[in-house]
Amino acid sequence: MPWFVKIERGIIEKAAFDRHVPAHVTYVKSLIADGHQARTGYWAERGGGMLIFEAANLAAARAIVQAAPLLAHGCVEYELHEWCIVVELEKDMADSSDGYKILSDNRQARFQYEILETFEAGLELKGTEVKSIRAGKANLRDGFAQVRGNEAWLHNVHISPHNTTIQQYNHDPRRVRKLLLHKGEIRKLIGQVEQKGLTLVPLKIYLTRGWVKVTIALAKGKKLHDKRDSLKRKQEKREVERALKSRD
Repeated sequence: MPWFVKIERGIIEKAAFDRHVPAHVTYVKSLIADGHQARTGYWAERGGGMLIFEAANLAAARAIVQAAPLLAHGCVEYELHEWCIVVELEKDMADSSDGYKILSDNRQARFQYEILETFEAGLELKGTEVKSIRAGKANLRDGFAQVRGNEAWLHNVHISPHNTTIQQYNHDPRRVRKLLLHKGEIRKLIGQVEQKGLTLVPLKIYLTRGWVKVTIALAKGKKLHDKRDSLKRKQEKREVERALKSRD
C-alpha cells in the first residue's frame, strides 16, 4: 500500500494540547492494529510533529486523518502528502534464501479447476491478520475472488484470529478483503469473467521481500472425467516416485 505523511503544527496552548495527547496515542495504536504501519512523533526543536502511515489511496488516507482526535478538537493545522519510498531495507529476507516463502497453498483448487492465467495481488490486511498469516494460520480452500465496480475482493478465506491479541482488536476470520491490483489487470479480469464465465480462485499466499502477496488465478471448472484424469496422473506419479525410492 502507498505511504502517506501528515505534517502538523500545533495552534493552541500546550496545556490544552496535552489534554488530548492520550486520545491521540490510542488513535495511532488503533491504526497500527488495523495494519496501517503507523508511526507518530514530534519535532525536537519546535512545535508540531508528523504521522506516517499506509493507506489504500489518497481518499482513504484523508478519512484516516479526519478521524484524528487532535484535528477533531482543533489542536493542529496539517498538510497531507503521499510519500514515495525510493530506497528501503529488504524486510524478512531471513525467511528464506531469496526472500520468498509460501504461507498457504490451495492444492484443492488445482484439482477442481483448470488454471488458465495467474496474477499477483497485494492484500489490504489488518495487523492481526498479517501476524496470523505469517504464523501459517490462513486457509484458502473455500476462497474465491470477485470484481465489483473497478475493485477486486477476496471472499471466504479463513485467517485465524491472532492468539495473543484481545478480542476487541482482533479481526473477523472470514471478512471480505480488498485485493490490490493494477487497473489494467482488473479490466482484464472483468472481461474474462463476464464474457467467458471463468472463476477467480486464490492459489497461494506468500511472503516476498517482507510483503504478503496472493496469487489469483483465472480458472475454469473441471468436468468429472478431467478430475479422474488428474487423480490418475497423481497416482501414477506417486507410484513412479515410490519405485525410484525403493531402488535407492
